[in-house]
Amino acid sequence: MTTDPTTLAMTAAIAGGAAGVFVKEVLSKVDSWLVSVISEASPAVRAKSMRNMQRFVCRLKKRVDRLEAELPSDESHIFADALDDPECYLLTRKALLAASATDNDDRHEVLCELIAQRLSANQDDLIALTGQAACDVINALSSKHIKLLALMAALQRLRPQTIPEITSQAQFEQFLFEWWNNSLTGICPPEIIELKRMDMSHLIGLSCAVYIPVMTDGNDLISVLSLGIKGSNFGINPSMLARFKEFEWWRAVQHVISMGGQLTILTGIGTLIGVIHYDSVKNTQTKLDW
Repeated sequence: MTTDPTTLAMTAAIAGGAAGVFVKEVLSKVDSWLVSVISEASPAVRAKSMRNMQRFVCRLKKRVDRLEAELPSDESHIFADALDDPECYLLTRKALLAASATDNDDRHEVLCELIAQRLSANQDDLIALTGQAACDVINALSSKHIKLLALMAALQRLRPQTIPEITSQAQFEQFLFEWWNNSLTGICPPEIIELKRMDMSHLIGLSCAVYIPVMTDGNDLISVLSLGIKGSNFGINPSMLARFKEFEWWRAVQHVISMGGQLTILTGIGTLIGVIHYDSVKNTQTKLDW
């Protein structure tokens, strides 16, 4: 098995800087990595795996270029160090092999970000440890599941960095309507409505979520929508809920609740995958408070 020379030449031509060296190093190992797992597969399987791998490497090149641009110049050594670090090497290999098995862009997007985050994380950071586990389950998730995780992450984990002083019901309502509409618009595609309870069970089975059989103040819908803002003179009332129902994303939120969403809490794995997809859709960069 050999890598398409056209793709190799193109990648080598555009590769530059420390990130480019990293991508070239990854490309040099592609053949041996693939041979180790699909050497006995049919020519059609090997060819498709290679095409998937090549598409992924092109995506990875763009992502690590962006990472290099974001880093201080004295941290560019992370790319040279990456494949000399056993854990980073194994994550990169695992992600590349997982990418070769699928042409799903949503899976490729998550795998690519897992590599980028591992490059810039410390060895024992929770995000690095979680990334290893997320890499193991990504090919067991459909695009619908990844989108569901993004919506659940937005509902459960994403919160305003700052909350203005709120002293009236009118301020309270305006802030919540704007926050939730900005946060959820674009991440509630129609296919989420097609998901069933078994899909939620599937996420639990993959350790992306856990079932909490008792409702608490932290996971009931009113508390979630309130963002933790409390005041003696304001709160979510029936008229506010009626206004929430006018938003396009509300139907998806209700559907997630009907599947047991209020009693299902994302794990670190589910949160990481969901936030990666959320950031891709919204063109944001969320820093998780682990």
